[in-house]
Amino acid sequence: QLVDFFVYCKEVHCLVANDLSVQQGRLVSVIAANDLTGVKLIGGDASFRSALSAASKTTSPLYPTLSGPTLLLNLPPLLGALVKLF
Repeated sequence: QLVDFFVYCKEVHCLVANDLSVQQGRLVSVIAANDLTGVKLIGGDASFRSALSAASKTTSPLYPTLSGPTLLLNLPPLLGALVKLF
């Protein structure tokens, strides 16, 4: 069900971006934002990550214009520390 929800969200994003592009007469793009509050990298439930990955594999060929940047918010401490190194 979670995969279906993520696929549905992509469809909605595509419809909204297309409608806005037509209304405004210019190309509107979408930036995805994932809030990682409470996500554990080690020992956490992998179902969310698995659903996100499966949805991405399904939607990438269906909505190639939405395969843009993803903003990661509220990184777990370990990942945040690694990001600061680069």
